[in-house]
Amino acid sequence: MKPHSTSKPSTTDTHLFTLAAMLTLLLAFGLRVWRLDAQSLWHDEGLSWWFARKPLWEMFTDVATTEHPPLYFLLLGMWMRVAGESEFALRFTSVVPGVLTVAGLIALGRRWRLRWEGMAAAFLLALNPTHIWYSQEVRSYAWMTALGLWLTYWAWRWHRTNRRRDGLVYGVSGGLALYVHIFLVFLLAAHALVIALPRWFREPRVRGRLRSVWPFFLMAAFFVPWVLPTLGQLRTNRTYWYWGYLDVPVVLRQTALAFAFYEMPEKMPVTFLRHTAYTMWALALLGSARVWRRRGGSLLVFSVWVPLAATLGLAYMVPKYAPRYVLYTLPVWLLLVAAVFVGALAWARQHRRRVFLTLAGGAILAGLAVYTIGVAQALRLAWQPPIARPDFRRTVTFVREYALPEDAVILVGGHMEPVVRYYLRRQDVQVYPMPPRLLVDLSDPLTWWDVAPALERISQRHARAWLILWQEDLADPQRLVYSLLQTHTCRLDTPPDLRDVGLALFHFTGTLDLPPDPTPQFPVGIRFRNGLVLLGYDAARVLPPGTPLETCYRVRSEGNRLQVAPGETFSVALYFQPTATLHEGLTGFVHLVTPDGSNAVGLMDRYLGGLAYPTTRWHVGEVVRQEFPVPVPADLPPGEYALEIGIYRPATLQRIDPLPATVPGARTDGSRILVGPVFVVP
Repeated sequence: MKPHSTSKPSTTDTHLFTLAAMLTLLLAFGLRVWRLDAQSLWHDEGLSWWFARKPLWEMFTDVATTEHPPLYFLLLGMWMRVAGESEFALRFTSVVPGVLTVAGLIALGRRWRLRWEGMAAAFLLALNPTHIWYSQEVRSYAWMTALGLWLTYWAWRWHRTNRRRDGLVYGVSGGLALYVHIFLVFLLAAHALVIALPRWFREPRVRGRLRSVWPFFLMAAFFVPWVLPTLGQLRTNRTYWYWGYLDVPVVLRQTALAFAFYEMPEKMPVTFLRHTAYTMWALALLGSARVWRRRGGSLLVFSVWVPLAATLGLAYMVPKYAPRYVLYTLPVWLLLVAAVFVGALAWARQHRRRVFLTLAGGAILAGLAVYTIGVAQALRLAWQPPIARPDFRRTVTFVREYALPEDAVILVGGHMEPVVRYYLRRQDVQVYPMPPRLLVDLSDPLTWWDVAPALERISQRHARAWLILWQEDLADPQRLVYSLLQTHTCRLDTPPDLRDVGLALFHFTGTLDLPPDPTPQFPVGIRFRNGLVLLGYDAARVLPPGTPLETCYRVRSEGNRLQVAPGETFSVALYFQPTATLHEGLTGFVHLVTPDGSNAVGLMDRYLGGLAYPTTRWHVGEVVRQEFPVPVPADLPPGEYALEIGIYRPATLQRIDPLPATVPGARTDGSRILVGPVFVVP
């Protein structure tokens, strides 16, 4: 790249640069080790620990079922054998590349003749909350970011010298980097567009064309053994909350905010941060124009914008995206932002007018002040529950301390098994992941035939079961595990203040006797006009935690009597069966009403299937069980009541009428089905 001037930096300038570099690195290291183990490990980090501690061949075969290649887990396993398995030791493996990336940005800025631009970008990176977050997480993203900067430098060097040694380093580094994270392929594609493609078209001979692309062939040869697992993940792996589409505006806002500060939920108070983030993206565009004019600057510009566009394009076709997947573009993106500030200062110095220098210097100081204030606010928000990591440590530690020998621990979602086992560390407590998979598969949720036999076996072997809930609607969208335990066992007291990761303790009144097929306790068999059939329903009292066991035993022995007490919750589980494909999401309702249906006294509406398994995904002929916990007012007079059941379109609130029918215990009444009676007892 073209230097700013032909003169060498003065001694004072060199000393000032060295001092700034040292202070920036100290700041980067301090922010990344500060409170390194304060937050709990969460699911992703537990998965890293789980893979890293396995024997080599078993680790390779298990990792092949996930979206992450094995090199990071191999390095983590080697580190664990030296430093141990504490939270601090595990996370320190990400602190190292985080600080090295800051140092690399300083060093490479000098190589690219963007000396003070690199220093300013390194300072911004040292403060960047997103980079701090992933430099404190037991995942490969900090290493991916460091490798992204490393690959960009060696691509620039090979492009500049065309030496075989530089091409070899670049090719080997690229091949190994793909074993850290596959999305680095988009960065290599950007390099190929700038370096290999122009050379290919300039060379008339085949040998010359091969010389222009041989490092990329070397990378491909390195990655051949991992191609099949990668293609398998491309076919099946989807982000949890997107089904068949990507909400592009939301994703762009998340990415913009994540690069400047941190990815915040939509409801967080981030107006100031969002405006600052958009300003920084505008500066990155201006900086791209400035850097592009320099020799080799197109490589830096392409290394940011091509991976961003390619990753979003892939995510639009196969919805699997999070801003951390493009984190490797962050250092050069900040370099583009810094280029605007340093360029303005250089322009003012060139014109040698004090007013210009004052304005440029004031703008730079104001920009740094605004960004520092934003960083402080982002770091403060990062410890609040919507952003902070799920607190598995608090929940599982409680189980470890208070579980009795031979207790069972049921996990609704096997994907959290590694982090639960990391904190549980008890051999006398048996863990039952349901389903026993390390990754969530939304196309194969839990069904009655998975849950009912498993709960029966657990009730035969154990007197008590701890239930740990986190993202349970992904693995069990019908809430079968929780609702069956809630209505067939006795719930004991657990701490009320556990955050994020739910916990419940159940005592079995005996061996559960559940039907082999999803059979409703009270058959109905009434069809709605859209082809959905209400096969029937179950109903049971939900006793509050801590109810005396003798009371719970008596209530559970009452059988099919539909009765509930004021102030309790009446759990109604509806059994639906579609006879035709449903093309719209629907909301169901169960209301406790007076016997004639004229007055509702207890209401419960819910979106059928939730976000993970809406009615549009229900298969024709399958039986889907949906639970409706209906609250009973504490001041409701005892007596006879009924239940009204129905479905409606949530966007218009328009009910879908059931076909006229009268069956034992149920009848159609206009746009609803009335069943009962239900007795409210003192």
